[in-house]
Amino acid sequence: MRPESSAAGTPTSVPVTDVLPYIGWLPRLGARVADTLVLVPTYLVFLFGSQLAERSGAAVVVGIVSAIIGAVASIGLLVWNEVFRFGRTGSSIGRELAGYSVLDLSTQEPIGAGRAVARYFAHVLDAVPLLLGFLWPLWDDKRQTFADKIVSTVAVAGAPGEVRETVAAAQAAAESRIAAVADVSSASTAGTLLEVRGLCVNYGHIEAIRDISFGVEEGTIATLIGANGAGKTTTLKTISGLRKVRAGQILLDGKDITYLPPYERVLLGLSQSPEGRGCFPGMTVLENLDMGAFVRRDRKTAAYRSDLDRVFDLFPRLKERERQAAGSMSGGEQQMLAIGRALMAKPRLVLLDEPSMGLAPKLIQQIFSIITEINNQGTTVLLVEQNAAQALKRAHTAHVLETGEIVRSGTGAELAVDDSVKAAYLGGDV
Repeated sequence: MRPESSAAGTPTSVPVTDVLPYIGWLPRLGARVADTLVLVPTYLVFLFGSQLAERSGAAVVVGIVSAIIGAVASIGLLVWNEVFRFGRTGSSIGRELAGYSVLDLSTQEPIGAGRAVARYFAHVLDAVPLLLGFLWPLWDDKRQTFADKIVSTVAVAGAPGEVRETVAAAQAAAESRIAAVADVSSASTAGTLLEVRGLCVNYGHIEAIRDISFGVEEGTIATLIGANGAGKTTTLKTISGLRKVRAGQILLDGKDITYLPPYERVLLGLSQSPEGRGCFPGMTVLENLDMGAFVRRDRKTAAYRSDLDRVFDLFPRLKERERQAAGSMSGGEQQMLAIGRALMAKPRLVLLDEPSMGLAPKLIQQIFSIITEINNQGTTVLLVEQNAAQALKRAHTAHVLETGEIVRSGTGAELAVDDSVKAAYLGGDV
């Protein structure tokens, strides 16, 4: 879901499902029963009409009239409860008693009357076969029924007013965090841009990263080298917000981003080119680059076009292929696209994860030359790389990771001549 914009034009909206618990099938079933009981008065009309018909000489007429009155009352109550009340407040009587509201995922607001009508009729699919639609929330990650998926709604805990207050508070907190660092993306002061302190990360009970600390100075290239499974990619994912921190702290330009969601980190000037490239194969080169600029609000301005031209200048091949599907390009071209996409976020710090993986030697040299040029243009780079020779040749600072711990640090030149590093990763001189 696209974040909404603040008055300043910066996306700050927090997905409602990040701050409110989903509702499973049991409260839904209770709400359905309660909503059915709303129709009890219409049953009483039918009962009264049938009793009156038995005692009247015009039994048929009385029976027809009572049936019409009962049907109109039933439809009226149903429309009032399931459409007008539901569309106005986000809860029918039954849902309110069950303590939940139904929200439109696109607006993060209680659904309107039109969506309420569509959802009501979509519930037909929830009843067949064998209530499978209602039971689907038992294993669906958002606890959505089939009807919810069709009309893009979700049931969350709380009355509509409470939900609005919770979401508003979360959005206000997000806005204040972003406002506190609003100048980060345009600042140019020298010093430590990224600082990692005592970082610990687990995969279940397995300790992947163990108490590592390092910094990246603004305007430099820093590199993490190490064998497969050393924890390099996990470190980058954690800095990006894709892995949870067990202990430790991550600071970007002195601001604590340890628990910020990934999209807020992108807003603050941090982007990543992932291991394996991660291009969208069915989308064109231009569409992939546009996805890299997803959080930007200036995509129709000269500044956006200037950044796009910068990427095409760095990677002329992408200009030639801009209308081509990314999945049909070579591995080297896709790597160029992944780096270019990361640059379209206009980052101060770009994380590059194994940019030379699987490439031919000639392309490896070209990719590393471009990384140096990106840094010369003012972008700080944190590079994870198994090709230690190329990484150390270009890095201002370097760290060696072994089994989740930093065992050696220094400048790229210092580690390039370190005997233990040469023996383990270089096989000779750089």
